[in-house]
This record gives sequence, C-alpha cells and structure tokens, in this order.
Amino acid sequence: MVKVNLSNTFICLIVLFFALSMRVSGQNSTLKGVVKDVDGIPLIGVNVVEKGTTNGTVTDIDGNFSINVKTHSTVIFTYIGFAEQELVWDGNSVMNVVLREDSELLDEVVVVGYGESSKRNLSTAISKLRMSDVSSRNVSTTTQILQGQLPGVNVMLSNGLPGSRSNINIRGVSSINGDNQPLYVIDGIQLSKASGTYHNTGEYVQDPLSMINPADIESIDVLKDAAASAIYGSRATNGVVIITTKKGKNTKPQLAFSQLTGLQKLPEKMDLLTSDEYISLQKEAVQNHNSGLNLNPGDNGYINIDKVLGNIPNDYYDVNWQDLILNDNALSTQTDLSFTGGNQSVKAFASVGYFQQEDETASQYPKILGCN
Repeated sequence: MVKVNLSNTFICLIVLFFALSMRVSGQNSTLKGVVKDVDGIPLIGVNVVEKGTTNGTVTDIDGNFSINVKTHSTVIFTYIGFAEQELVWDGNSVMNVVLREDSELLDEVVVVGYGESSKRNLSTAISKLRMSDVSSRNVSTTTQILQGQLPGVNVMLSNGLPGSRSNINIRGVSSINGDNQPLYVIDGIQLSKASGTYHNTGEYVQDPLSMINPADIESIDVLKDAAASAIYGSRATNGVVIITTKKGKNTKPQLAFSQLTGLQKLPEKMDLLTSDEYISLQKEAVQNHNSGLNLNPGDNGYINIDKVLGNIPNDYYDVNWQDLILNDNALSTQTDLSFTGGNQSVKAFASVGYFQQEDETASQYPKILGCN
C-alpha cells in the first residue's frame, strides 16, 4: 500500500496556484475600449498610457483604442480640455471610458483685443502664459520668457550679448525684407515703433520689452490669427503680444522677496590644433599640392611653404585663446522686492528689481534696475 502525505500535497498545490496566479497577472493582455464624452460623442486622439511606462496609444476617429498592458495595471486617459482619468484594469477585455470637461481649464480668463473672455467661449487662436508657471527661470528680458513655452511662437536672440534684443515670430516669417515683429500691447497701451529705435526694415534695434521687469508681469497672451487680432488692424499682421502687469489686490499688506542666481558656461570648447600640428598640416597640404600637379620651384602655381607660414620664431609656443577670452563661470543674478495690498477702495502695488548678467566672452555686463 502506498501512503500519501496529504498535508505536503496540499501545500504543493497552494504554492503552484499562487505561482500560476503571479504568472498570469504579470502577462500582457490586449485591452480594448472606447472613449466618449458625457454626451456619448466619441473622442478622437485621446492619449491612453499605461502608468509608469512609455507604453501608450491614441484613440481613432470612432474613439476606439487597443493596447497591450499588464493585468491590474493603471491606465491613464488624457485629452486637451478634459480632466485626466486613471482606471485600474481588472482583466476584462473591454473598457468603456467617459471623460468629463475640465471646467477649471475652460473657465480660465484670457485677454483678447476687445476685453477678456474665457477659453470656453473662444474660437480663435490664443495662447496664454502665466508667470507662475515660469517663475523659476532666470532671464534678462520678457521676450526670453516665451522661449519654448507657447506653440507657434518662435523666439530668437539677435546675438549672444547679455540683455540683447529678441525677435519674436508668430506662426513663421511673413516677410523677407519687411517687419516680422508682432504688435506689443502693455496694459492696454500699444507700444509704437515711432517712438523707438529700429532698422530701416522696421525691426527693433533694442528689445522693446527690455525695461520691463519679468517679475512684474502677471500673464502674457499671444493672439495668433486674424480673427483674434482684427481689432488692431494692419498693425497686428504679425500677431499681437498682450502683456498684463501685476496690480494691487484686496488683501492684507504683503511683502515678497525673490533671489535667483545662476552660472552660464559653454557646453564645450573647440578642439584646436597646436602650433606643431598646424605647421605639420600646412607643410603636408603644400607638398600634396605641388607633387599632385608636378610643380617645381619657379613654375606657375607653385606654392612656397615659407610664404604660407611666414616668419616662424624659434621660441614659438601655444596660446589657447579660448581660455583667455571665454568666461567659464558667467554669473547672472535677479533680485526682486515687491509690495501689494489694499481694500475695496484703494489697491496698491510697488516693486523694485535688479538684474545683473556677466558676459561669457568679456568682462563687461549690463546692470538693469527697474521700478514699478
């Protein structure tokens, strides 16, 4: 008779069951579904991503999606204008998702040419940038804040000097020889080029916003298309940049201080030849030229190496001009102090800012002191 140890057999079955469960839960399976809004309309282009990974897809024209994910993993659904939603997949093959509008995002107030409106009621191309989103950036001018922040807005520095002007192009260049700069409107006042210094092409020599402290700006709205900027007429051909500065609030007196300090350094320097390497390279080039054309001294086209190199001193030495010219640790600092407060009758806001930026190629640097 064969004796069977039931307790050991039972333990083995339990271990085998958990092992199979863990294997099944760790396998990838196909998750399918459809994404709609609260009215049952399919949403096109919804981002469907497995949380914590780069595994993702987007919904098609009918709102359908299909993605391979692990069982019991979290799937994130995101769509512009709608609240983000995270769902845990329980293993079922179909998942129907309903996204709701993000009321906070749609009710955000933007400044347009004829007043203010909410994003919910807008049908024109307008982008908004809040300074609270870029408060940690240490920049010298207001236009540099826009770099890489808004779609369709391209900011280019005219040169590498600290505090140099910036060129803003909205939706590309509209003219080859003419003016491509947008119209600037600061707190409802249009910045006229007639009172500024500019080239014969119409472009500014100096940044028109160089004297505005970036810390004093509340928000920047960019009007891109003709419908949004029509109220400004032909002056808004290249778009409109509307800047709203900070104002007093109905709050208790508040004093704010900020200090930003950074270092600027070139990512790498050019790898140049030494004096011996340069002389050897020139001799090789001249020799290849003369021998390749079978030229001898006195022939037309013959190159004399002494004329190429000139008078070489006996005690020549190497000089790394990059080390002598470039400043490896160019310091930039921005200091701001502001006061705000008031009541329903009187509101006040005052600020003072100091900006200093060293040049990476010289010892001179601008110092800007602004008051508001």
